[in-house]
Amino acid sequence: MTVRAVLDAKTMGGTEVVTIAPDALVIEAAQLLARHRIGAVPVIEAGRLVGILSERDIVRALARSAAALGTARVRGLMTADVFVARETDSLDDVLELMSTKRIRHLPVIGSDGAVIGIVTLGDVAWAREAALEG
Repeated sequence: MTVRAVLDAKTMGGTEVVTIAPDALVIEAAQLLARHRIGAVPVIEAGRLVGILSERDIVRALARSAAALGTARVRGLMTADVFVARETDSLDDVLELMSTKRIRHLPVIGSDGAVIGIVTLGDVAWAREAALEG
């Protein structure tokens, strides 16, 4: 099974990806995560993936300085060195990457370099289990 199959099953064929700009306020990112009930959001600038921001990033920043978080920008909290998957990658390869790098959210890059989706550790686990059962 490939990442593309997971994306297709997850989105029923759709590829809408929620993103945020690096200069957005972190509070805007938190509201976006809550509104869409997601745990991480790709950070896009000029059509390119420049980072990823997760709930954990926000919580850690809150623990360091709640007052500073009110004016913080996504750029200051995001992970800039983002691991990605390709839609043709196998689930085994993706699971190995996610496990060894301790990644819970993995942006998926299409052939044109654009983010076409995100797979989570839960998505991969569900798909592997489904493949074993079927």
